[in-house]
Amino acid sequence: MSKLLPSDYEITILHISDAHFGSPDEKGEQDRLTNSLITSAHDHGWEPELLVFSGDLSFSGTGEEFEKGQDWLLRLLSKWPNCKLFIVPGNHDVTRNAALLHLRRAFEDAEKFNSIRNEIQTRHPHLENFFNWHKELRDEIGDRVVSNWNENPFCTHNVLDFHAAKIRLVGLNTSLMSCDSEDEFSLVQDIKSLNAALDKPEEIRDECVIAVGHHPLSWLIDWNSSEVDRLLNQSIGAHVYLHGHNHNQTLQSISKGSGESLSTLECGAAYQGSQWPQFYAFYKLDFLNREIKSAVMSYSLSTGRWLTDTARSQEIVSQLPQLQRKTRKVNSVDDAESEPISYPLTEPISLNGSKPSTVVPDELRRRVEKDIERLTPNIDQDAERVRTEIASYMQAQLANKVDLYRHADRIKARISLTDKICRQIISGKKDYTVLNVDDVCGFRFVTLFQSDLPLLANELFKSAYNTGSGTLFRPATEARITIHTSRPDVDPLSVVPHIKDSLREWIGPSQIEIRQRSTSYSAVHIVLRHMIKRSESDLEGMPVEFQLRSGLEEFWAHVDSQLRYALSKEKGRVAGEGGWHQHLNVLKTQFDGIIQYVDLIKDIASGNDSNNQHSNKKQFQSGWTAYDESALSLSNVDEQIAKLSELPADVFNSVRKAYDLWEQADISRQFGGDAARFREAAKAFESLSNGHSEEVSDLTLLELLRNIAKQERAYMLLCAGSEKDLNTAHQIYTDLLSACPSDSILLLRMGQLMIEQQDLQKGIEYLDQTIHNLDKPPIHDADTNNRIRDLALLRKGLANFRIFESGDYAENDRIKGLENAISDASIVYEVGRNQAVKKQALNDLVYYSWEERHQSGSLRSKPSLSDEEYKRLAIELVKCYENTDIPSYRTADTLARVCVDVGMMHEAMRAATVVCNLLEKAASERSGVRKVLDKIRYSDSWLVRVMKWLNDVDEIDSLLFAHKVVNNYASDN
Repeated sequence: MSKLLPSDYEITILHISDAHFGSPDEKGEQDRLTNSLITSAHDHGWEPELLVFSGDLSFSGTGEEFEKGQDWLLRLLSKWPNCKLFIVPGNHDVTRNAALLHLRRAFEDAEKFNSIRNEIQTRHPHLENFFNWHKELRDEIGDRVVSNWNENPFCTHNVLDFHAAKIRLVGLNTSLMSCDSEDEFSLVQDIKSLNAALDKPEEIRDECVIAVGHHPLSWLIDWNSSEVDRLLNQSIGAHVYLHGHNHNQTLQSISKGSGESLSTLECGAAYQGSQWPQFYAFYKLDFLNREIKSAVMSYSLSTGRWLTDTARSQEIVSQLPQLQRKTRKVNSVDDAESEPISYPLTEPISLNGSKPSTVVPDELRRRVEKDIERLTPNIDQDAERVRTEIASYMQAQLANKVDLYRHADRIKARISLTDKICRQIISGKKDYTVLNVDDVCGFRFVTLFQSDLPLLANELFKSAYNTGSGTLFRPATEARITIHTSRPDVDPLSVVPHIKDSLREWIGPSQIEIRQRSTSYSAVHIVLRHMIKRSESDLEGMPVEFQLRSGLEEFWAHVDSQLRYALSKEKGRVAGEGGWHQHLNVLKTQFDGIIQYVDLIKDIASGNDSNNQHSNKKQFQSGWTAYDESALSLSNVDEQIAKLSELPADVFNSVRKAYDLWEQADISRQFGGDAARFREAAKAFESLSNGHSEEVSDLTLLELLRNIAKQERAYMLLCAGSEKDLNTAHQIYTDLLSACPSDSILLLRMGQLMIEQQDLQKGIEYLDQTIHNLDKPPIHDADTNNRIRDLALLRKGLANFRIFESGDYAENDRIKGLENAISDASIVYEVGRNQAVKKQALNDLVYYSWEERHQSGSLRSKPSLSDEEYKRLAIELVKCYENTDIPSYRTADTLARVCVDVGMMHEAMRAATVVCNLLEKAASERSGVRKVLDKIRYSDSWLVRVMKWLNDVDEIDSLLFAHKVVNNYASDN
């Protein structure tokens, strides 16, 4: 019998977000980048059946911007005549100054929102431009647009029949409350409209629900986000949530024991300026295997191409719906009708294994059931509330911190609860009641890596600081930890010392029990008491059990149980009989080695210190700088490859593969840099620089290959940045310069390297040589020379400023260093050719000048810039960011300081608020607390809590200054 092909059970979605048509475009680059996205998507090879655009088509919500965005969307769709289009509005699609005034406070609680809900539904001038444009688009291209915002401004939905399944598209208007630039935790999704959009006939079982919004759900105000999260995570909720706004690109799927898992697919920005990363993505929803495949595309500034980002493209397990069996006619004489397809089922995770109900006297059972009803009449509802609150908190805290393999939760059924109490009473615990049960509500978190278990425990213990409606867990009660392990504490893979170390985050008493389990699995069980509002049915703060284990240990638990008990029982033998158990012990030892080796590879790949493998090294990036060197890469991949085109085919293929790795590393630099990718590329170039003497007979070509490979290897190591990497790069550059001492690119890189190695004076010497030798062989083209000169001067300015900051130099040298830094930045600002570099030079120049004006004592000197010039430059810097987001807390700090100096207090307030918000967000990410202090923002106690989680003196100094500006401005007004 013939079967339907697997491809019949896939749907391909093209996900694009945040194109920002109409945004400030000083370099005139937006059209080039967005047009190249169309070419890239058309050439990709995956043909989408659905294009989802998740908001921010425009920059400020004007009709002209929507028209430009519409032209772009239609050109994008032109290749796929059957592709449908679904759109939701973003915060930039809102005309903010047209928002109703009372809308600005409606988010604070449900009562306020509901009091003006009907008015918002009929009167929403800030979104009229978007809704009018969307209607015109539907009128023009008809049913290809499957979103419909004319019926309800809160939410839209549509049900489509694809060859694979019915797809219910649900559009959330998370931007309805976007009134200003402070959206986070002030947004609301109307629950009534969402319920209506999710409602479907009872007989429909195989419908796939895809929800789309602009913002992450965590950006909704707390009282609303918990309701939306609960609805979407119900078994009849959504399977997938697509969103944008964060300008990042992530995929995750977190399961809920109560229903389906919700797979969240976050799309980065299609355009946000070349100093930021650009993304879009294709997804394949594979209903047969119940997984989502992704192809994430990232724009490379160095090559000018959209490339597949292999590190972000992945497959995630997703509980997509089980499709109903389908049949179809076939042409085969033997197969008149296709055989029904059977679908793989994902079994629910059992937290404690299946235990049969204990046979107990009916009288005891009835007494226990009455005690449960008397002591905790609403235990099911209380447990559901506890589960929802904890699940929401943990999902928010674990995103981008821990690689979760599985997550499940459950509430103990009444019959199981009764059985457990009866068993305990029969075993001798006569006073055991429902108030003693620790696992009415339970969670299991399974990580990919063993070394992530302490990070999970850390997040649980930190939750005592949560400041939403109170603490998540009651810190005054005892945290009870049971660690099941087969390893001694001295074992490098033992989690025991690291769990004990994590307990420092718990501010209450604690108790740890270590249970040695021979060859069995390792796991951590933690019992904490949840803090919930008092009611008659509270369990004095309901206890919640958490089981933490790694995926490999979970696999071993099943293998060990099956071999040790199930199979031996079938053979009529008991555990420990004969010699077979010795083989099991040997197998466990080998398996332990695999677990440890996996973590070792993970640590090497991520660049972590192996002596600190259990610490969370990932630090929150509080903002992008205005200038990124990748925008001015001095290496052109195509030109370099063209130089080597005469190489033999196999060697030339190796060159291409090395540059593919170079491009992947270059992509990672746009969002912080991945040291492992740079090292992988460096290794590929190392093999090219040392071999191929037999394959390449042309000695001149061979020498060219080796020279290029050495330079690229050194540059990749410079970007990787560890002490070992820098030392190796130093040796390579030294050797290259001995052969070609006047090469300005080599001199520039060597200068950068010396600054990274803290040899500031030597770095300045190399950068001076760089500029001096620009007209000496090898002579580069004029554009390259200009880029080299600008970069060298900016690096010199940085080195001179570091001399000023350092206490290792005499006062005169420090003063001279600051004057030189101002001079270097001034030259680039005045004569630089590249606008991004000029903007960075302006920022540096203004900040260095501010530092000069605010020195005290013997370091104080006559300012390099006159008052008039200083003010003019301050105004110029303000203009650079008046119609766009301020990209980092450092830039905002500069703006705040100079605006105070020149009396531009409104602008100073705006910049200071950005500093406070970005550093609060950084502290929130590092601490694991969603909001550091919710109700008393910018107060003195808020300041203390944020400062606790800042990394260095620069962050603390910036926050103190910004906090002072915000509070002084508020008191004056």
